[in-house]
Amino acid sequence: MGKNKIKLPEVTSHAGLVGLSKSQYENYGDDGTPTFCFKHLHKDYNLSTCCNSSDAKFLKGLLKKLEKISQNFWSQIQLSDRQGQGTEKIEINSIKPGVPGTVSPDIKHFLSFYFAGKKGRLIGFRGQDSLFHVVYIDTKLSVYRH
Repeated sequence: MGKNKIKLPEVTSHAGLVGLSKSQYENYGDDGTPTFCFKHLHKDYNLSTCCNSSDAKFLKGLLKKLEKISQNFWSQIQLSDRQGQGTEKIEINSIKPGVPGTVSPDIKHFLSFYFAGKKGRLIGFRGQDSLFHVVYIDTKLSVYRH
């Protein structure tokens, strides 16, 4: 056997977000599937927002979205349509309600996933691994201007 080593792509990191370019994705198999952390939830945009909604579609939509997202690799998510399984990048200064103190000041961007059709958004940031830290569960589409 030869001593040829497979060169793994470099993972780029910017402001606490990790990403792969499209060319890296095409040459890279398993970059991890998302796992979710709810430690940093904003007090006004949390699970109670979905549970107290008069319409149960938000909670159901959120659970379906978490299931679908967690079955994809991050590289697949990055290449997906933002209104499908993909994300939208949000500048932190576009966030209206303020950022919880538990979120590190080095985070400059959030990622947003739609759920319940286009009527809800799951907003947070990706850590250095496959962990997605959920900060807002936005059922009123009021966290940032779209």
